[in-house]
Amino acid sequence: MSHRAVVVLACLAVIAPLTMGTSTGHLATRRGPVSATPPSRGHRVAARPPSPSASAATAPVGILPESSASPSGRAAPSSQAPSPLAPPPPPSSPSAGGPTPPIRAAFFYPWYPESWYPTSHFTPTLGAPYDSSSQAVINYQIAAMEYANIDVGIASWWGPGTPTDSRIPLLLAAAAGTHLKWTLYYEPAPGTQASDLAYIYSRYATSPTYERVDGKPVLFIYSRSVASCADAANWVSVNAGRFYLDLQVFSGYRSCPIQPDQWHQYAPAERQDEQVGHSFSVSPGFWLYSSSTPLLARDPVAFAQAVREMVASGEPWQLITTWNEWGEGTAVEDAVQWQSSDPYGQYVDILHTNP
Repeated sequence: MSHRAVVVLACLAVIAPLTMGTSTGHLATRRGPVSATPPSRGHRVAARPPSPSASAATAPVGILPESSASPSGRAAPSSQAPSPLAPPPPPSSPSAGGPTPPIRAAFFYPWYPESWYPTSHFTPTLGAPYDSSSQAVINYQIAAMEYANIDVGIASWWGPGTPTDSRIPLLLAAAAGTHLKWTLYYEPAPGTQASDLAYIYSRYATSPTYERVDGKPVLFIYSRSVASCADAANWVSVNAGRFYLDLQVFSGYRSCPIQPDQWHQYAPAERQDEQVGHSFSVSPGFWLYSSSTPLLARDPVAFAQAVREMVASGEPWQLITTWNEWGEGTAVEDAVQWQSSDPYGQYVDILHTNP
C-alpha cells in the first residue's frame, strides 16, 4: 500500500465515527444517473457504457476492507482510528441559521457506483468507483468540503425513489455538528414540479442541515426544467413562495418580468463565469470520459487565479463546478492525478488557502 493510500485511509477512519446571459460555446445539456441517461451538460455525448457490476468492483482506495458486508452489500466504516497526517482543524460551533452571503457552494453528485464511467480519465483516491452510500465516504467528503471552505453542497437530485434520492437523508444526517449545509440540484424533466416540490419540502427542507436563505429552504434548478421566461414564471407559480429558488440562466433571463430569488450558471467547460449580481462559478477543468482531449485543460495556477477572482467578486453565490463529477472530469475532489501532502488534494488545497 502506498504512503498516500495510508494517509487517506487513516483520515477516513478518524472521521467515520463522527455522527445564457450564458457562456458561449457551452451546450446546456447534462448526463445523469444510469437509470436516466440524459446527455452531458458539457456537450452531447454517446450512449453511456454499462456500469461495472458491484461484484466486479475492487475495494476503493481509502476504505478499509471489512470481514462482513452490510445487507446492501456495502462495506461498513472501520472502527479503527489511526492518526491522519493532516486532519482538518476542529470547527467552531456551527451556526444554526446557516451561512450568509457570499456563500461558497459546490455541485455534488451522490450517484456512485451506478453512474461511474470506466473510461473516466481520473482516479479518485476514494476508489474508482466509490460508494456514495458509504458512511465513511460521506464523512470524508464533508471533512474535505469544510477544509475547502465550502458552505453548501448542492446535491444532484433526480426524483423520488431514485438512487440520488436515497442518499439525501445520509448527507443531511452526516452534516449534523458541522458547518456544512445541503441543498438539492433539481434535475428531472418538466412535468412533475408540483409533486416534487411537495415531496422535497416535507421530506428534506425541515432538516436543520438543509440550507435556508431569507428563512426559506434553497433549491437550485437545472436548465432541463427552465429555459425561458415562461418556464421561470411557471416555477415561481408552482413554488408558491415555499423555496428560495435559484434557477439556471438562459439567454435573456434578466429581462423576464417574473423573477426567481436568484440565478446561477452551470458551465464547467469555462474556467470562470460571472453573472453580475447573482453568482460566480469556477471550474478546474473539463475532460469528458468519451473524449480523447479535454475541453478545458486542468491548470492549478489558472484555477487558483479564478478562485481569487471569485472571492474578490463578492457575488452572493460562489460556485465550484464541480466537487465530484468524474464522468465529465470536472471534480476538485482528491484524485491520484493531483494528490498533495494532506489527505485532500491540490484543488481542495487551493480552495482552503483562498477562503
